[in-house]
Amino acid sequence: MFEAIEQIKKRYIEDKDKIFNEENTRYSLIDPFIRMILGYDVGNINEVITQYSIGPGAKKGFFVDYAIKQNDKPIILIEAKKLNSKLNADNEEQLLFYFNFETTAKIGILTDGYEYRFYTDTMNSNIMDKEPFLQFTLENIDKHKLDILKKFTKSAFNVDEIISVASDLKYLREIKDYLAKQLVDPNENFVKHLTENACNEKISKKSFDRFKVITKKALNTFISDKVSERLKSTLAEEKALNKQIIENQTLQNSSNNERKNTPSQNNIQKTEQGDAQILYLNRKNSKNEQTIEAKCKITSNGYVVLKGSNISLSATDTISDNIVKARNEANIDENGILLEDVFFAKPSPAFQFVLGYSSNGYREWKTEDGRILAEIKSKI
Repeated sequence: MFEAIEQIKKRYIEDKDKIFNEENTRYSLIDPFIRMILGYDVGNINEVITQYSIGPGAKKGFFVDYAIKQNDKPIILIEAKKLNSKLNADNEEQLLFYFNFETTAKIGILTDGYEYRFYTDTMNSNIMDKEPFLQFTLENIDKHKLDILKKFTKSAFNVDEIISVASDLKYLREIKDYLAKQLVDPNENFVKHLTENACNEKISKKSFDRFKVITKKALNTFISDKVSERLKSTLAEEKALNKQIIENQTLQNSSNNERKNTPSQNNIQKTEQGDAQILYLNRKNSKNEQTIEAKCKITSNGYVVLKGSNISLSATDTISDNIVKARNEANIDENGILLEDVFFAKPSPAFQFVLGYSSNGYREWKTEDGRILAEIKSKI
C-alpha cells in the first residue's frame, strides 16, 4: 500500500498544475486511489457506481460521485471535489445529506484527490458524525494511518471493526484535546481529581487558585522532563556509538593484515553480490511474544536491514525521532514483516529500527557463527 500511495503522490506532484476541474481530479487521482489503495474496480458497476442516484422518494434526484458496493449494496459513499478546492463545511453538509439517506453505507469519504476525510456514524445510527475519524493528505500519511486505511480495502472490509476503530479514534482525539486544554488552563474538576488522588488533599474554594497553579506547573514540568530524558538518552547513545566506532577503527587499523588472514573471517555469509557480509538478530519480544528475526547486510556505505526481516510492532520512547520516523515511513505489514530494504549509516540505528529500543548495534548484530560485529571489526 505504501508504494501505491507513493505512485499517486508522484502523479499529484507532476500533474497538480494541469488539473483544473473535478473530472480531471477524479480521473487522475481519485480513480487510482479507489483502484490501487482500496482495491475496487472503478470500471465494474458491480463494485463501483459513479454518479449514484440518491435522495428522498422514488425519483431520487441527487447524485453522489461514487458508491462502492458490497453484496450489491452501497457500503462507502465518496463525494469528490476538484483538486485544491479547500474542503469546507458546505462540502461536509453535502456528504452528510447523502449519507443520511443511504442507510446501508456506513462510511463517507470527502476528498479533493489530495486530502481525504473519512466519516461514519459513531454518535447516532445513519447520521454522519460532524468530525472525520480519519484525515490525511497524500504527502502526510504515517504508518499508523496506513494501517487504519488497510481496513477499508476490498479484501479486509469489516464494517463493525471499522466503526469500533472510528470510535476509539474519536475518544482518543477528544481526550487529547481535553488534556491540551488542561495544560493551558486546568479546570476545577481536573485540579480536584489530581490533587485529591496524588496529594490526598481536599481542595477548598480558598485554596483552588493555589493548586491550579501547582497542577499546571506539574503537568508542564512532567512533559518537559520526559522530553529532556529522551534527548539525554539519544545524546548518550550517540556518544557511546562514536566512542565505539573510534575504538573499532583504531583496533582495526592495527590488526588489518592479521584479520585478512583469519580463516573464521572467511566464514561470514556472503550475498549474491559476493562481498557483502550478513549479520543477524534473533529475539523474542517479552511484551507481545513476537519473534524477531532480522538480517542486516553490510555495504560500503553502511548497513541495510533486509526485506523479509521481522520488525517489532512495539517501541519504547528511548529511540530517536529519526528512528521513529523511519519506522513510520517504512513499508511494514500488519505482522511486522519488512517489505523493503532500509538503509542506515550505522549499526545501532539499524538495531533500534528492528527492535524498537536503544542498544549498541556493534554488540547486538552477530554473524551466522555467533560473533558480534565489534569482534569481527568489519570494514567494507
